[in-house]
This record gives sequence, structure tokens and C-alpha cells, in this order.
Amino acid sequence: MNIIETKNLTKAYGDFTAVSSLNLHIRKGSVYGFLGPNGAGKSTTMKMFLGLTRPTDGAFHINKKRFPQNRVEILKEIGSFIEAPAFYGNLTGAENLELIRKILGLQEDSVDDALELTGLQEFKNRLAKRYSLGMKQRLGLAGALIGRPPILFLDEPTNGLDPVGIHEIRTLIKSLPKKYECTVLVSSHLLPEIELMADDIGILNHGHLLFEGSLDDLKFHAHDMGMPDDNLEETFLAMIDAQPETEGSKMRFGMELKKLRRTGYFPAFPAGAAAASAFPILNMAVRTEVYTGLPGNPLDILLDASWQMMAMLNILLIVCCTCMMYHTEYAENGIQKMEVLPVRQISLFLRKFLITTAMAALVIMIEFAALAFCILMW
Repeated sequence: MNIIETKNLTKAYGDFTAVSSLNLHIRKGSVYGFLGPNGAGKSTTMKMFLGLTRPTDGAFHINKKRFPQNRVEILKEIGSFIEAPAFYGNLTGAENLELIRKILGLQEDSVDDALELTGLQEFKNRLAKRYSLGMKQRLGLAGALIGRPPILFLDEPTNGLDPVGIHEIRTLIKSLPKKYECTVLVSSHLLPEIELMADDIGILNHGHLLFEGSLDDLKFHAHDMGMPDDNLEETFLAMIDAQPETEGSKMRFGMELKKLRRTGYFPAFPAGAAAASAFPILNMAVRTEVYTGLPGNPLDILLDASWQMMAMLNILLIVCCTCMMYHTEYAENGIQKMEVLPVRQISLFLRKFLITTAMAALVIMIEFAALAFCILMW
């Protein structure tokens, strides 16, 4: 049974796609190793699960609950440690955890339980600002483990730990599913550690899922692909090198079309097609006698007038929808245009121009059909 599933989960920032059509399947009671180089989209995926950033497209469910409808219920079942831990330096480790306990409404003994699990019990009265890097990582892990939630998201949990600390945390993570029926999604750059603790792994690069399955499945997959399968590190590097760098940011017409529909500008195109197509038909029905009385071929005059009106409507449609989609893209992601390089602004504008032009091409086909109808009916 899968406790977490995603369906075509996508996150784009302007013209950069951080996560693209991601389909994850995380089994209940397993340790799932989430692998990928820096910028692969691992942290972005976890942030979407936690509601810290809104998906551009796609959907996911966690423990049969869907986002965003059941966001609060989902968060109550998740303990998370994303990127660097943040604490109040003027409070002790125990006091920082006490704040989390009160917010979550947990039992009083949950603080000591979390400190005991992470080996911080003897340092609980030390100010957090005096903790070493490794101790801060442990405190972050304690904040995620407090109350023993059924689902854990851990982003680089062993960062800054010495070999002994890494071994202890790895042993703890590996024991969680059996001891506490907990499901763990853990990302790490330490591939040998993931190899030792994970039941299943997912390899992400440029926002695309390259592989998902057990370590044995990965070895068979690597062998079939002619890649080294002696250890996880060699297989991982081979898979990363085999993927084109541009694949993660490639424009997908389908995704852009869904964005267009979601922003509410999609009806402008059928409305534009209806207005432009209705013009020559109504013109022919109402003003036939006027055109007949003019010098020259009446049909040519009607077609010329219709072409001019259609061209003006099409240009107006393309320009307006391109500009609106361009500004909406930034507004949706909370990005200020001055924070983005001019070359990326131009790239994004061209993408929106291409999608609106493609849609306008469909409008023009409908207009041709209207003109053909006028010619046949003349």
C-alpha cells in the first residue's frame, strides 16, 4: 500500500521547471531514499508536500488525504526537517522543542522522548546558539520526531555529523518503520548511507524522475541499460550523466496549455473565434444589399472587410493574452520581475507568445471555416 503518491506533480518558477511531471509511489512503513544532485528538485518536492509552495500542475495524496483540501490533516501526520534547522538561539534545546510541543498540542513527555531518540538528553539545557553544527542537526531531527509522527520528511539529516553520529542517525532512521510504524522520506548526498538505510529509492535530476524502485530493481535496470551496477554511487552518476541537461527546463505544450486554462484566459480564445467568425456571417446576412450596390465584386468586398476585422481581433487576442499570462506567471509564484534576469524575462515572454499564437492558429482555422461558409452561401 502506498502512503504517498503523486500524479504528474509539477512546479515551475517563471520559465524554469524545478519539478516536472513527477510520479512517486512511497510504500507505507518504508524508508524511501530520495536522490539527486543539487537543484534536482528534491527540496521543492518536499516543500510542495508540506504546503510551503503551491504546485503549478498535478496532484498528490498523503495517507489517503488530498492536497489542498485536507492540508491541515496532512500536516498533523508529518514531521519534517527541510534544509537547515532554524531555532531560537537564546533558548535551550529543550525550550525550543517545548514550543513545538505546545503548538502541536502533544503530551509533556514528548520533548524528553525526542531528545532521547536523538542523543541530546544531556545537552537539553544548553543554549541552541552554543550547539555545534552536528548538535543543531540532531535538534532539527528531534523537532521532526517529536510526538512520533507516522510520516517523516528528512532533508540531509546527517549533514555536519561525524562518522559516529552518522551511524547513530542512520540506525535510528532504519529502525523507525519497525519500531513506530513510521514512513520516512529521506534525501541525502551520502549515497552509501542511503544504500544502507533505504528500502526503495527515487532518482531525480533536472526535475525528472529517472528511476524508482528497490535497490535490486536498480541493479537490473542499470544492467539492462549498460550502466555500472556494482554500487549505488556508480549507477547514480551514470544515470545523471546519461540525461541531457536541457531536459528539465524543456517547454511542454501540454503544461503551458493547462496553465492557460487555470489562469482563466482560456475562454478568451473560443470567444475570440466566435466573435471573428460571426462577423462575416452576420455581415453577409444583414448587409448583402449594401455590398451588392457597391462597385466591384460584392463577395471580394465582404471578404476584404472580414479579413481586416479578423486580423485586428487576432492581433489583439494574442497581445493581450500574452501580456496577461506573462504577468500572472510571476504573480502566481510570488516572484518580483526585478529579481529575474532580463534574458529569462524575455524567454518567459516568448514562451507565452508561442502558446497564445498556437491557440490563435486554432481560432484562425475556425475563421477560415466561417469564410468558407460565406462563400458557399453567397
